[in-house]
Amino acid sequence: GGGTNSQLGNRRFRALVRDFQPTYLMAKRRDKPKLARSVVLVVRRRGGRFLRRDESTGLLHEVGDEKAEAKTSQALREGLDVRATKTAANTLLGDRAEAASSAVRAGGGGGEAEAGGSS
Repeated sequence: GGGTNSQLGNRRFRALVRDFQPTYLMAKRRDKPKLARSVVLVVRRRGGRFLRRDESTGLLHEVGDEKAEAKTSQALREGLDVRATKTAANTLLGDRAEAASSAVRAGGGGGEAEAGGSS
């Protein structure tokens, strides 16, 4: 939802997903779940969690790997043309490299986002 998009852990998660999207685009269908699993593992190794709010109590609960991987797969597909080609993946990589290069020249950094916190 809208409120969760501002959470630091969710912003870091989305940045990590964006980093994986070109690889996801070029991956064979059987390898895509492995990429989602890799993102989940990176998030967890960095101290991040995948949480869901219990609507009756309002408490946050950790979701299992299966749900975390399903949500990550959905995030990897978001905003992508599922029929996209290697050319589209290279375009994504080129645009991101150019943006990072511009940020570095402007003194804005452009380093890798670190997932963590509550996701």
